[in-house]
Amino acid sequence: MAVSLVSVFVRTTIPANKTFGGNNGTPVPRGADLARQLDGLGFGLLLVAGALTLALFIALASNLARRDGTLPGWLTVAGYVVAVLQLAGALFFPFALALLWVLIVAIVLVRRPALGA
Repeated sequence: MAVSLVSVFVRTTIPANKTFGGNNGTPVPRGADLARQLDGLGFGLLLVAGALTLALFIALASNLARRDGTLPGWLTVAGYVVAVLQLAGALFFPFALALLWVLIVAIVLVRRPALGA
């Protein structure tokens, strides 16, 4: 959450300065080079931190599901594999694997009979 907030702050630096800066003498940069650099920095920060956070979530969810027997063993092993691949999320886009894993987990949990009933 904090990284998302920092990313938003970095990406909105120039528009916020233009809107809220007033006439206090703070110059607004000319051209679009700085705006492009700040946008790229904010997106990269969100991408890398998002990939690492997603990897941690999948690894922890797989570990807890394996310990409690909530999910089948093959799905928890697949979760570990997806979590390791997610660590390389800054280099390529394995986010589709993570979404596929979450979809399969949701289907398995919905099709499982209720424990209390």
